[in-house]
Amino acid sequence: MRTAVSLFWIAVLLLAGPGAGAREDARTRREARVARLHEMLANSRPTYRAKAAEVLGVLRVEGAEDKLVAALSDGDERVREAAAAALGKLRARGAVDPLMVALDDPIGGGTIAAITALGEIGDARAAKAIAGKLGAEPVLWLP
Repeated sequence: MRTAVSLFWIAVLLLAGPGAGAREDARTRREARVARLHEMLANSRPTYRAKAAEVLGVLRVEGAEDKLVAALSDGDERVREAAAAALGKLRARGAVDPLMVALDDPIGGGTIAAITALGEIGDARAAKAIAGKLGAEPVLWLP
């Protein structure tokens, strides 16, 4: 009798597989991680803010667009670059105008990140702004 009961439960577990419980755990872990990343965007350390922006882009977190757009005006160049790159990975159409403003970043890396992001988004409005920037300061693009 014990063997029959044990085999029954084994069959139930095998048929059920990693069910809703496992998926719910993964979803809960992701939500907690995303919440920590949003907190890191407000951290006083620029390294943390830059890493948070980068990971939000890699994870393609929906709903991070507004905070990443705000990070485009951060005082640290690494944060601005990471935010622009993340917005490109998110293909955030709502970020086209702020990214066009970011083309005038005082650091060449921020401008390059904004151009790359605009290219990934693929909005035609940005083409003229990018062409103007490339023609205006060719020294930025030399190695």
